[in-house]
Amino acid sequence: MKALIERIVWQAPEGWTVMALQPLEGGDEITATGHLTSDITAGSTVQMTGEFTMHPRYGRQFRVDTIIPVMPSTSRGIEAWLASGAVGNVGKKMAKRIVEHFGDETGYIINNTPERIIEVEGIGEVRVRGLIEGLKGNQNTRQLIEWLGPHGVSMGMINKLLRAFRSPEETLHECHRNPYVSLSKTEVPFSVMDKVALADGMPNADPRRLNAVAVHEIKKYMREGHCYIRDGELKKRMVGYLCFPVESLDWADGSLAVEEFGTYVKYVRRQEEAVDEWLRDASREDKLFVSEEQADVAVDKAFAECGVEPSEKQREAVQGVTKYRILVITGGPGTGKTTIVNAINRLAENRDLSTRLLAPTGRAQLKLGEVCGREASTIHKALMFQDGAGRWNEDVVIIDEVSMVDIELMSRTVRAMSKGARLVLVGDYHQLPSVGPGNVLKDIIDSDVVPVVRLDVIFRQAQESEIIMNSHRIIAGREIEGPEGGDCWLDYWPVREGEEAADYGERMEDRIVQVVTEMCPDFNPMTEIQVLLPMYKHHPSINAINEKLQARLNPPSPKRPELTWGTWVVRVGDKVMQTKNNYSLGVFNGEIGIVMDASQKPKKLMVEYPGMRLCEYDVETIPELKHAYAVSIHKSQGSEYPCVVLGFSKSHWIMLQRNLIYTALTRAKKKCIIIGDKVAVQRAIDNDQPIYRNTRLLKNGTY
Repeated sequence: MKALIERIVWQAPEGWTVMALQPLEGGDEITATGHLTSDITAGSTVQMTGEFTMHPRYGRQFRVDTIIPVMPSTSRGIEAWLASGAVGNVGKKMAKRIVEHFGDETGYIINNTPERIIEVEGIGEVRVRGLIEGLKGNQNTRQLIEWLGPHGVSMGMINKLLRAFRSPEETLHECHRNPYVSLSKTEVPFSVMDKVALADGMPNADPRRLNAVAVHEIKKYMREGHCYIRDGELKKRMVGYLCFPVESLDWADGSLAVEEFGTYVKYVRRQEEAVDEWLRDASREDKLFVSEEQADVAVDKAFAECGVEPSEKQREAVQGVTKYRILVITGGPGTGKTTIVNAINRLAENRDLSTRLLAPTGRAQLKLGEVCGREASTIHKALMFQDGAGRWNEDVVIIDEVSMVDIELMSRTVRAMSKGARLVLVGDYHQLPSVGPGNVLKDIIDSDVVPVVRLDVIFRQAQESEIIMNSHRIIAGREIEGPEGGDCWLDYWPVREGEEAADYGERMEDRIVQVVTEMCPDFNPMTEIQVLLPMYKHHPSINAINEKLQARLNPPSPKRPELTWGTWVVRVGDKVMQTKNNYSLGVFNGEIGIVMDASQKPKKLMVEYPGMRLCEYDVETIPELKHAYAVSIHKSQGSEYPCVVLGFSKSHWIMLQRNLIYTALTRAKKKCIIIGDKVAVQRAIDNDQPIYRNTRLLKNGTY
């Protein structure tokens, strides 16, 4: 369809636009939505592909797939097009002069001999060069759209691609030179990159393609927590994609690091090397900040200020900070980690040493700050505010919940440490490892390179909590206990004879909804209860629970504006989770907030996160959100909730492991209700064979 853009109704900074169109073939004005490149403005004539859709609130709209600027065919249209600024800084008066000078030949001159525009009185060489460059840029943009669009590269992705390079000409050149490298700057799926490259004439076994497939397969493997892939596994996966044998890795370029034991994506190898080197150097450097004679007095004073009589292990941990540059403190719930962190903070303050308190998630950061009575920060946020040298200035850095820190975050952390600063890592290695690549805490503890204090005594007060006692029963592989109404309630539902797994899962889902909405009167279901499940799709599933709890807790209402995004409906009052780190918004993966405002046109959401932080989402960032009435156990790492409702069934069998149920249970502060199949729960407790991760941190000598 060809049309004139009458006006821009709304436009996001990234180019997503609501516009009013007048079809050139006649008819009524049309509302259209889609991404525009920077050379398309109000007054532009465009050629589009897409389809008409029916929006539930705004009616019939044209959803744009591709949109290309075209030069109008009439002199009046060309004058308006030139004046719009689409091709250089021409302006209305000069546009009129150009058309008056060349008349009906204006279109031909612009397309074929634009250098002749210098003939127009008063235009000047600079403006002509700008016009010619603009025309060339338009031509390159059009070629890019016509080339990539049919292969499924959306206008939004093309816009990101154009912003990644200095000019449309450079964009087009780089995409032809190596489509894989260029398109990786956007979120174009790899299958689309590959289709573009092959259609552009790249041979099946071209080294550029082999390298790109290898990187793609390694990154998929990294999503399972591995830092590298063994060569046999890599070749097997590549053959599965390419459908022809891969004999060697001789074609590997600088984006890969090929070692005897396996192959990394290069930047992950560098991250692992950086952490390995820093830990080894720090562990060799004993650094006393009090004399051994003064250490006992200083430690006693710190614990006294905390109002605590320390155990032997707690004293050992705090004394360790006076001796070592790097120290790991590990233990389960109720073993005194919190008290130790507070005492270390007091000890440092008493010696006029500055401290920085860090945690991987927003919730863990808030808890750490409350414990120490001072401000803590997420690691990601702290990395955004380093000094001019890119380092932190503090003498002591304490990081809590280290089990969920991956190799990338750990490498950024050690690079930010100032020379001579101490690093204290606190965590529970029985929990699930990080979502990202690496097994940092466990690798450090298993290495015997770094000093480690293991806390193994449960304090008397903690022994009164069935949540804490059951967590230690899980570590020991013993059956858990929990009476109805207790702080750890086991609500087992046996499978009925002949009952299908899906039917049992749906029955469990209904029970979970009932428990959340009717059976926990002491807790606010929106802010104090969190449902945790192993999987998104296998019943009882995260997706189904989110739909059912939204319907019960936050149903549609004229008083609650909502936004529709594909099949996803989100409204004011909904509980949502951020699913990736967004440094621009200052919100990070796993943080949960409440929707405070929603707009369908333009598409916007306002979400409030803990600490009264308000974040505005638009069409580019809305896809980063999910409902969070129920979330995965992996996503809950580093967080604590007053009340946790867990669901386990045999349909989750592949996921059922001891560290999974242990992590889930230890998210609960006051109450935990475990709903489901007793066989599945016991399977998780019995299965102490966590999936091995390919890492080399502190293993087999130095790099």
